[in-house]
Amino acid sequence: MGGNYCGSTKILGYFIEEAKEHLETLETGLLELSAVVEDQERLNEMFRAAHSIKGGAAMLGYSSIQKIAHRLEDSFKILRENKITTDQKLESLFLKGYDVLQSLIEKLQGTFGLNPEEANKIVEEAEPFFKELQAYLTKILDNEDSSSNEDVFAQVRALLTEMLSLFQKKANTKSRQSLQKLCGQLGQLFPKVKSWQDLTQTASSAIGNPQHSYATLA
Repeated sequence: MGGNYCGSTKILGYFIEEAKEHLETLETGLLELSAVVEDQERLNEMFRAAHSIKGGAAMLGYSSIQKIAHRLEDSFKILRENKITTDQKLESLFLKGYDVLQSLIEKLQGTFGLNPEEANKIVEEAEPFFKELQAYLTKILDNEDSSSNEDVFAQVRALLTEMLSLFQKKANTKSRQSLQKLCGQLGQLFPKVKSWQDLTQTASSAIGNPQHSYATLA
């Protein structure tokens, strides 16, 4: 019995030692989040740190630590898979989540260990932080998508304006080739939209036909 206790204490000791190293990785990364989001390797490192804490906690039966590490892991996954611009609010929300994880591990290391009832209360109280973090990440992603769409539509308008100015000039082989090139550039803006591909390719073919006047094509 004593041997089993000693063995489990040793395993717990290893887990705490490793978890503290992972916490250090997370804290350093979160304090430099604006730089970290531009560095895929550092994002992977933070994701792995949260994942390792989650796995170790699950193995030892500390569901509270497992849940919080999992919530952080999910949030880091969003950062890994999307281009996100950070701000002070996002950094603050991430640090709040980190503080909860650090608090649980510190209690686990303490003289009285991690009381399940107290741990569950900490997890429950932390839930609004993580909901707010997820909601804020979603809002940032929506804004970035909207901004990206605006950029694409601005490019469409610019290319169409350029085409219109060419249509107003005299038709010749060189200008027809320039117009076809512009059709190709328009096609590249939405490469996966079949109807758009069909439209730009049809327009390019029509422009290449010398029988079609610019007035008709425009």
